[in-house]
Amino acid sequence: MPELIINIINNIAELMTIVIGLSAMQGRKLKIDGMLILLILYDNMVIIGINEFDLWKGFIFTVYFALILYCIYKFRIKIAVAFMEFIFNFMYLLIIQLLLYVPVSLVIGDVVSHDLIIGCIVNILCFLINFFFYRKMGYCKIGKYIEEKNVITYICVSFLVCFLLYHIGKIAVKYYMNYYEYLEILVGLLLILILWFHLQKNKKEKNEKERQLQAQKEYINNFEKQLDAVKYKQHDIKHHISAFEGMWKEQNNKTEYKDYYEYIKDDSEYNRLILGGNPVVTGFLYEKIRQMQEKKIIFEHQIVYENISVVLSIYQWIEIMGILLDNAMEAIVKNKVTNGKIYMELLQTEKLICLKVMNENEYVNNDEIMNFFRKGYSNKGELRGVGLSKLKELVTKEGGEIAVRNVEVNGKNNLEFAITFRY
Repeated sequence: MPELIINIINNIAELMTIVIGLSAMQGRKLKIDGMLILLILYDNMVIIGINEFDLWKGFIFTVYFALILYCIYKFRIKIAVAFMEFIFNFMYLLIIQLLLYVPVSLVIGDVVSHDLIIGCIVNILCFLINFFFYRKMGYCKIGKYIEEKNVITYICVSFLVCFLLYHIGKIAVKYYMNYYEYLEILVGLLLILILWFHLQKNKKEKNEKERQLQAQKEYINNFEKQLDAVKYKQHDIKHHISAFEGMWKEQNNKTEYKDYYEYIKDDSEYNRLILGGNPVVTGFLYEKIRQMQEKKIIFEHQIVYENISVVLSIYQWIEIMGILLDNAMEAIVKNKVTNGKIYMELLQTEKLICLKVMNENEYVNNDEIMNFFRKGYSNKGELRGVGLSKLKELVTKEGGEIAVRNVEVNGKNNLEFAITFRY
């Protein structure tokens, strides 16, 4: 019985050392929950079954896969990333165990001769090192590096290829392979396929990001000029207010007073965009306001954010806002709404970013709302039903939520599109 208890403590210490490292790589603190308790129980069942009841040794692989699945479920990361982070932590554990084993054996070797007790002490020390010093070990930076770069993936693939070549060479010499060798080769091939798929996917994502970056640079070059125009208008607003104050006191020419009021009001719409902060968004909305003025559309907005690129690139935000605002303008023009109004809201809090675009529109039932996002569907003409389907694909791919509803404002029905990202 004492040996069984030591074995359980040893298993828990070893498993928790890896779990702490995996949590630290995602910038999380170790949290004991039902999922982790189940993982610990399963690990002990398998290890004790192998050591005490002659359970097939290949079952140890199921513990590793359970750890990887735990990572995927707990941290919402990709399979290949979870696998690479597990490999890193497993190798790190082996290195620390080797470094500690010799000094621990020398210190307590005369008192304790049982390898299980020495191994248990080594694993407890590994756990304590990780538990107290994981913040100073740069785990989070390593985790980000693994997610962003493919270097470690290539190393893992190379290692697995060498592993397979070694086993194939042994088989070529012996002209046969046993069950364990067959299983090892099968698992090795499966892991190579997973990593290779991850490499190809990363390559595609990298090309897409480079394309977005290039497009974003073009946006910045175009919109910086427009931002200068906004700042120019903001600089002159003080003079306009002074003139307006003088006209208010005189009140001789009411027509001139009204015209000047409308001019200043239009200027204020531009100036409020400065509060947004990002030059690309500011320039983009400046251009949209100009287009709406040409179509006699009133634009109202509330924009309060710090860094919306925490969930999407600015290029992607421009795509989303462009689709929603263009659709709203087209709907107002199509329905021939007099003094049509578009309201846009972009708000960021500590936990979410919400974008809303609303315009006056006839009531739309739920069935038609569901059809909005079906590719090819449109009530605006042939080949026009692409924007909203593309919008939904982009938002859902990046983990966002999109909702459409009818909203009554001042006795008139409005159609509201709301997009929410949590982070």
